[in-house]
Amino acid sequence: MDIRGIKLTNKERDHLGNDPFEVLADVIPALDFDFMSKPENGLWNLTKVDAYFAQAGTNTSRLFNVGTLADYGAVSAEYPIDRASVIQMRYHMAYNLIFEIVHGNIQFPENSDAYAANGTLHALINQIINLYTDAKQSSYGVRDEVRASIQTVKALLPIAKQKMAAYVNAETVIWIPSRIYFDFWIRHIQELKFLQTRVAKQRPSNACNLTLLNMYLIKSIVTNHCEDSFTRFVLQDLNFQPSSQHFGIFFLPTLHRHTLVVHQMEQDDDSVIQHVTSTHGKRKQRQKDIEEDPRRTEGVPPWNSSIMA
Repeated sequence: MDIRGIKLTNKERDHLGNDPFEVLADVIPALDFDFMSKPENGLWNLTKVDAYFAQAGTNTSRLFNVGTLADYGAVSAEYPIDRASVIQMRYHMAYNLIFEIVHGNIQFPENSDAYAANGTLHALINQIINLYTDAKQSSYGVRDEVRASIQTVKALLPIAKQKMAAYVNAETVIWIPSRIYFDFWIRHIQELKFLQTRVAKQRPSNACNLTLLNMYLIKSIVTNHCEDSFTRFVLQDLNFQPSSQHFGIFFLPTLHRHTLVVHQMEQDDDSVIQHVTSTHGKRKQRQKDIEEDPRRTEGVPPWNSSIMA
């Protein structure tokens, strides 16, 4: 929350005291400072929100999962033209405000950077980690957005508070302490980056396909993106959607901890090698991450024989 123009308010003679926070709470009683000091992050429950969208008569919704969480993320849908013309509502979206952390602030490494595990990979991934580390001190809620005519908005305003209270009370949103939420994903990103450095060092027979998977898992944590056809084939071979739905999050239990071979993953062919290693005229070599704990570089992933993302 950003509060401006209150400096003179704290100097009113009716609100004096030695503790500025007590004075501020007295001046602005609507703010719950105890609650605000415990930052939380909100996520929409996709199952319940999608059912709500269907009840509202939208077209088939698009689901945007946070990370590989099967049940949490964002939902968007349009209304059919005939229905939209009657209710004067065209578009509906429920999304999470965590996008504010990275919106306009990051870029992802190219596949060739990840394949080489070069300095660009380490710098850009560490930038994401730093943004998430800073975000642990803040709260990020959820937003339900409707695009409608002014007549519809006027009709909704008198009942909006009542309807929204019932909507939220139906457990459509899960609240997670920000420290827990962001530490969880920071650890995931760190482990995936460490795995990618091992891929670059060992060059298993599926190095390019595994690189595509790692980059997809990292990107899915911070944003919703459209995977390319090569990545789509990798996800299909790993039964990505059924696995995520079954466990609630994606697991890769068939990753061999030493050889990095994945049972369901095909060996790299010429087309995927060309797709991943394309350097656009630049020579890319593997580099160490200066922030990496050197005690880890010679060992195996601490998550034993599987990765979770």
